[in-house]
Amino acid sequence: HGQDLCSCFAAVSSFNGNGEMTGLAWIDESGLLETPVLLTNTHSVGLVRDSVIKWMTETQRENSSANDWGLPVVLETYDGSMNSSLHHVQQED
Repeated sequence: HGQDLCSCFAAVSSFNGNGEMTGLAWIDESGLLETPVLLTNTHSVGLVRDSVIKWMTETQRENSSANDWGLPVVLETYDGSMNSSLHHVQQED
């Protein structure tokens, strides 16, 4: 909700090795989580990643690392039994 993000300690564990995830290499290397964690459908990982980077640069303080770089954690889940797995998440105009 526009509040400044704070880092916290984190670790990575793979449940079954299947699924698309972004930002986990940085957690594995640094041991820190510095972005929100987002969950989306299979085809929307890239859009959600790009959207949270845009949100971070627009809402975080000027001296935040979000303005320099960001590796948000975005995980996908197959939701085919609930949705058609098409592009339900779309960028606003």
